[in-house]
Amino acid sequence: MTVPDDVLVGLVLFAITHIDTDTYPGGWVVDGFPRNKIQAAAFEKELTGYEPPPPPEPKKGARAKQAVAPVPAEPAGPPPVSGIDVVLRLDVPTEETERRAVGRRVDPVTGIKVDISVA
Repeated sequence: MTVPDDVLVGLVLFAITHIDTDTYPGGWVVDGFPRNKIQAAAFEKELTGYEPPPPPEPKKGARAKQAVAPVPAEPAGPPPVSGIDVVLRLDVPTEETERRAVGRRVDPVTGIKVDISVA
């Protein structure tokens, strides 16, 4: 069973808003979230208030011309600005993530994390 997008967004926002900024003054990183466009749009809207403009409505009676590109419309003003600073997506092959997960160890005395697959 999956968690609905709106519930997941709410949980992540709750966690972010309860971060101790004295302990973590530099901000935060969300790893593995959002997982789809719906989550990303809802997260950004709730976090920053930013909502992208809706796509333009097609004109009545106009038929789509596939051979000719439409003339771009003049921008009405500056483009909207998102409140998210950066988004990174890392594509790692499944075999590599499995190899690293299987090779991960923690020294019981020092607590140091070691990857024995690269040692």
